Amino acid sequence: MKKKIALSVILITLLTTTLAIIIVGCTNKKITDNSSLIDQYKEVGVRHNAALDYVLQDLKCLQNENKVINKEKLVDYCNGSINEYWERNIENYNILTDNYDMNIKHLLKILSHTTKNSYLDSIIANSGLSDKQEEYLYRISDLVDIFTELTQLQESLGLIDSEVIDDLDLTDDERGLILAATSVAESSFEYWDENFYNWLSVSCDLLGVDIDTIEDPEGLSEEIWKTDLGGTIGGAAVFVWIPPVGWVLGGVAGGTAASLAEGIVQILNILF
Repeated sequence: MKKKIALSVILITLLTTTLAIIIVGCTNKKITDNSSLIDQYKEVGVRHNAALDYVLQDLKCLQNENKVINKEKLVDYCNGSINEYWERNIENYNILTDNYDMNIKHLLKILSHTTKNSYLDSIIANSGLSDKQEEYLYRISDLVDIFTELTQLQESLGLIDSEVIDDLDLTDDERGLILAATSVAESSFEYWDENFYNWLSVSCDLLGVDIDTIEDPEGLSEEIWKTDLGGTIGGAAVFVWIPPVGWVLGGVAGGTAASLAEGIVQILNILF
């Protein structure tokens, strides 16, 4: 469905951004407290959703001014808003942007001409991950095709978290990326399931489109999920060796950028 492809682009972009940012603070310390380690990486998903909310609130402010804009202006506004958020909330923002392209326009071009699966495959294949990491990440990505309820997804992701903690074949850095990915997977799924209609409604107002005239967008939030996951993995992999950004900040930034881009793609495909 043409409309599904658009929203998937935003989600993947935003997801990549989120994972990279959280991983930033992680080092090769020996694991002593499994529950606290998982909780540490849960923050990746929290920051991911906070970034998306920041952009949405910016759009609502524009909506309250009763402005009508075109598609290009909508993309420009979202791009400026997400970068403003990172500049305010990332201490080493300049290092992040010097080494990673978070331009929403660029991501839109990529996501408009690929599927969520091929995008994710490309990210995993080119991120220098271990075989074990790839195995876990594909298991995570497969869950979006299986579950439609958040509680089911949370239960399965929790099982993967436990396996990752106990897997002696993984280094602590390798664990970190996978745990950050499960965090973003859960947060992204929850966010777009609850907020996609809000994004669509605000976009309709800004673009001068009657929301009652469009097709039912049900199911599009799942499409964004995989794009978000790909973005998170890519961002985290880029920054694992670039202190002081690191996996965490790189993942958060990459995930949110991919998620936002895919969301825009999905919305524009629905409306036009």
